[in-house]
Amino acid sequence: MFHDLTQSDTRLEECEEIYQQAKAGFAVWRRLAFQERIGYLRTLRRLIVTNLDQLVDVICGDTGKVPVEAVTADLLTVVDFLKYVEKSGEKALKPRRVPTPLLLFGKKSYVEY
Repeated sequence: MFHDLTQSDTRLEECEEIYQQAKAGFAVWRRLAFQERIGYLRTLRRLIVTNLDQLVDVICGDTGKVPVEAVTADLLTVVDFLKYVEKSGEKALKPRRVPTPLLLFGKKSYVEY
């Protein structure tokens, strides 16, 4: 899947275009249903696991880390987080009631993402 993961340094002139691309991507992402987003994240997790050796080589080459550190500090933390989001994300992000400050007595407070 990953053939060439080399990345050149980003020039300052490229930053605005990269930002605009990310902004456009977010406009698409925000319209996706939660389960569709989870499908993309699951695919990403599986790609990381499938291509672990190649990703470790890139991380080690770019950072000077040893392979064990690249796996434990960089890749497994991402894989674990993606698995958590797949399992608990919907529950964690659903609106929930929170305590209301005393000054707003008689009102109800909620946190929504």
